[in-house]
Amino acid sequence: VIEFRGLARRIAGCAVDHVSTWHRYSAGSATLVYRHGKHLISLTEIPRTRALSSPNSYDIESGYNVLSWSDGKISYWAVSDTAANELQSFVRQFQAASVGS
Repeated sequence: VIEFRGLARRIAGCAVDHVSTWHRYSAGSATLVYRHGKHLISLTEIPRTRALSSPNSYDIESGYNVLSWSDGKISYWAVSDTAANELQSFVRQFQAASVGS
């Protein structure tokens, strides 16, 4: 878990799960849920089987903003109903805090 200055105290919950996909990929996943004003931001991470980094990708799914990326070892998804620019700011903070950890 990456410790954010000021964000660690905003953790509202967490979950650990097991993910299986149609192409037989199976891995553990972890989700941290952060409070952001009146909103929640769910940040899920799943280990990758191949080292392949990818830039931020933005989408809207059922009214929720979704930002995904990979650092080559782990794929991440940040999901929230907060404004897109606020979710992007959260992700930038997370990425900056995770460099070198």
